[in-house]
Amino acid sequence: MATATNRLVSLKPTGVPVQSSVERNHFKALIYLNLVQGEESIQHLLISCVFSRQFWFRLFHGVGLHMLAPGLEETSFFGWWERITAKVDDDVRKGVNSLVILGAW
Repeated sequence: MATATNRLVSLKPTGVPVQSSVERNHFKALIYLNLVQGEESIQHLLISCVFSRQFWFRLFHGVGLHMLAPGLEETSFFGWWERITAKVDDDVRKGVNSLVILGAW
């Protein structure tokens, strides 16, 4: 199976270093986005990142509560948690809290 890097290397003319300036600039851009703009905050990791939203959707979908998964508008993990616990009945609240705690862990 060819990786993206292997495909880039195979397209390079002979004599070009393995790590091209495009690859270096892409790496620098990723570092800039993560460090300077603070994208990797705890809020981002727990609720804003596409992977975490997908995780929460799948977790809650597994128990029939997919409507509680965070949406694109969510920016605060604790705010989202408070909102979803207010939406469910008392008998379901403990289970939801357990899912959130274990999911965040």
